[in-house]
Amino acid sequence: MANENSIWNDGLLAGASEAGIVTYEDYGTPDIHEKEVQTLVESNYSVKVERLEELVSCVDQNFYVVAKCTTGKNAEFVLKILCLKKSKQPRVVEGMIKCMLYLNDKSIHAPVPVMRDSGDYVTLYKAEYGYHAVYMLKYISGMSYSEILQPSATMSYNAGSLLGRIDNALRNFHHNGFEHENAVFNTDDVKFLQKCLHVIDNDKRRQLIEEVISVFKEQVIPNIGELRKGIIHGDYNPNNVIVSKNRLQSRTESDKNVEHVQQDECDIDIAYDINGIVDFGDTQYSYYVNEIAIAIAHFMMYCNHGDPLAIGKTVLAGYESYFRLNDFERKVLQVFVATRMANIAVLGSEQLKTQTTDNDYFRKGIQLCWEYLERYGYQLLNTNISMFEKC
Repeated sequence: MANENSIWNDGLLAGASEAGIVTYEDYGTPDIHEKEVQTLVESNYSVKVERLEELVSCVDQNFYVVAKCTTGKNAEFVLKILCLKKSKQPRVVEGMIKCMLYLNDKSIHAPVPVMRDSGDYVTLYKAEYGYHAVYMLKYISGMSYSEILQPSATMSYNAGSLLGRIDNALRNFHHNGFEHENAVFNTDDVKFLQKCLHVIDNDKRRQLIEEVISVFKEQVIPNIGELRKGIIHGDYNPNNVIVSKNRLQSRTESDKNVEHVQQDECDIDIAYDINGIVDFGDTQYSYYVNEIAIAIAHFMMYCNHGDPLAIGKTVLAGYESYFRLNDFERKVLQVFVATRMANIAVLGSEQLKTQTTDNDYFRKGIQLCWEYLERYGYQLLNTNISMFEKC
């Protein structure tokens, strides 16, 4: 059995460093064709590929894989091919894999990394501009939370609870790969916003982003030492929460008890179970308040019925059932929510301006960020009015 520390073949680490410096303008998104993917899978794992399907993603490349194992049975996997920016940080990739293994040991359903035939987890694929880190995960069956047409209050609460469980478990997880800034989407400050103000052509939008920067500097920076830090998932959103459909049922008393923070419009709900959490590509050492702010921002933006702010409160209530914020974290939470929306909106605008992309998933996500930031930004930045008061 391979040593548990053997995540990478040490001989490959030198190759990873050849990826060179990757800037915000070029993440080095992979573009590997299916035939090459099939070869990657079959040459590294003792399986025969039966089916491949490319999945929607932002800066990495992911493939759904159905393969016949040595037992003769088919199994489902996801092959992840990382962008150059992530691939040139092998210790961070190692940390991501160990984080997933750790959470599974704590009975939190994260994707399970699959060991290669060589006894480690990661290989490198040499592309034209550098090396892409490649690893495979066991597939978590189900659908994404974002596909639920009308999530109940209980579902929103349970989604927040899962994140609280994750952060509570990760308090005791440490890895030196996360000691330095590593995230592609680092949204725990406003440095990136300051750097990229010039890409915003719309005057009202630029003024709004300048207000985000100003409030963050005034409200957060002077007392930033009061914010606790640890290793966080870093991209907890409805696309990364996996659920399975259960059965039709009447709304329960427990669901009705959550109505004070989110009203439902239907008397009969389809019950869903949360199966797990995927996509650890943005795992990082950051502020815990940033973790829940990321979640609230995205669950608000994916709200297709009801009050987005009420959904944010419900997610927070679930989170705090396992991980309580301190008073200052709660005070500046809404500033971090606005900062998350702003960072993604500006990052997307910068990407669309400097690169040609036909990624509709990416374009729609950026437009959604701008819509919600323009709708709620100034309210969120007014810390005299609590948008997410205790439930």
